[in-house]
Amino acid sequence: MEEKFITRRDFVSAAASLGLYLAWEPHPLSASPSPQNTPTPLQPAPFPVHFRQQPQYESLVPYIDPGHDGFPMEKEAADITFHLNRLVETRTLPLADSFQGYSPVPVPRLLAGASAIP
Repeated sequence: MEEKFITRRDFVSAAASLGLYLAWEPHPLSASPSPQNTPTPLQPAPFPVHFRQQPQYESLVPYIDPGHDGFPMEKEAADITFHLNRLVETRTLPLADSFQGYSPVPVPRLLAGASAIP
């Protein structure tokens, strides 16, 4: 017959399971009910939670957005930058209805001698 060896991991697992089984009240195989007023040994103990400290700059967070600090024009500059970047992406200009003239968006150039009509 072939011998089977138990590994350390299996032994520790079995020992831990046996310890938890014996500590569990009431035992599932016992016929006598346990008294209701006795505390079970596996009650969770309160664990003190220590949260991280707030960053030192936490009081300055309201001033991070442009325009909420000593530079009021910074908000307007940020808005202008946003609109200019959007113009490059969309390649359109928000022109007024009464605008008369040509769009400053460049038109592709034609090669010399090429026909303008496709």
